[in-house]
Amino acid sequence: DCTKSVLTPIVEALKDDADILIIPRFKTQGELFKDIENVHIIQTPVDTFSLMKKADLVIGAGGTMNREAALLGTPVISCYPGKQLSVDTYYINKGLMKRSTQLDEIISLSKELLYKNHEDINLKTDNLIELIVNQIYRTYDEYHNKKE
Repeated sequence: DCTKSVLTPIVEALKDDADILIIPRFKTQGELFKDIENVHIIQTPVDTFSLMKKADLVIGAGGTMNREAALLGTPVISCYPGKQLSVDTYYINKGLMKRSTQLDEIISLSKELLYKNHEDINLKTDNLIELIVNQIYRTYDEYHNKKE
C-alpha cells in the first residue's frame, strides 16, 4: 500500500520544507497526520484544480489528479505502484511528470522540485487529441485480439 509505505516518511521528510495538504482516501489516513505542524488535512470537497494550480508540487499514487496537475503546469511525482500506463509514459517523456516508487528517490525529487525555479511548461507538445484517440484504438484492438 503506497499510502502506508510512502506517505508517512514523505510527510516527515518534507514537513519543515513545505506546507503539506493531504486529501485522504480514507478517514484513518487523515488521522495519521492531523497533529503534525505544516500538515493540513482536506476533509471536505474542494476545488482541486485551484489547489493543484497553486501548489509547488503534487505527489500522488493515483492517476487522474497527477495528470491534471501536470497539465496545469504543476510539477508532479507519481508513486503509483502498478503498471505504468502509456499516457503516463507520454507525460514522463515530455517532462510533465516524474515517477518513482522508491522512498529515497521520491523525497530527493520532492526537495529538488520544491527548490527549483520552474519554467512554464509548454503544453504544445503534440496533438493530444490524436494521441488519445490512437490509444483508444490500440486498447480496443488489444481487447478484441485477446478475445479471439
